[in-house]
Amino acid sequence: MHFKKIQTKVFYAMLITSLIPVGIISAILFFMIKQTIDTEVSVSTNRTAVDIQEKVEEYFLNLENGVYNIYYNTKLLKALQNRSRIQADNTDDYEVSQDIRRFFASLYNFSNINDILGIYLFNQKGDMVDYFTPSSAFLSGSQYADAYPEDMRIGSGQPTVNIVYNKWFKEDILHYAEPILFHGDTPIGLVGIDLKVQPFRGLVEKYNLFPGSKIIILDRDDKIVYHTERSN
Repeated sequence: MHFKKIQTKVFYAMLITSLIPVGIISAILFFMIKQTIDTEVSVSTNRTAVDIQEKVEEYFLNLENGVYNIYYNTKLLKALQNRSRIQADNTDDYEVSQDIRRFFASLYNFSNINDILGIYLFNQKGDMVDYFTPSSAFLSGSQYADAYPEDMRIGSGQPTVNIVYNKWFKEDILHYAEPILFHGDTPIGLVGIDLKVQPFRGLVEKYNLFPGSKIIILDRDDKIVYHTERSN
């Protein structure tokens, strides 16, 4: 009986001893697997961030290139520079108004920009000079003040983006503001473009592959331009 107890103790000791290395190896393997997964996720996240950046830059480059056509119209640029108001009943301003309409039509019909809901031209004081919409809907004074706040209309001379819920369309609208610069540095006006946000959202969210993950896009001033949780 006493001998059996000794044998039992030895057996338990051998069993525990034999299990310890297995536990250590399991822990090491688990750590190595987890480390590999974390590394793969990190690499994938970095690659995804680069891909998103390229697509977003391409998206806004199309907008910038579309607006750039306004620089071919020197008469319109001089009018924006010299006059705070452009009135259609004035002969000179009438020609300028026609130039504005042609610019709107060119931007809407012949650029690489799709899903345009409205185009707005502001002067250097931030007042709306003219607008174009493919439908009857357009931003009233109070609406464009929300969509294109003063710091956006009279800003640093850099393109800006604002995503705001629009009661008329009952959805979020992407508002893109491109400054018109005189001699490359002095803002003399601004072009605002309203776009459906869904194509942009789809462009970004197709890279959101991890459960519970979020995509956040910041501008040069670290202001949030887009956030996954705000897109629902």
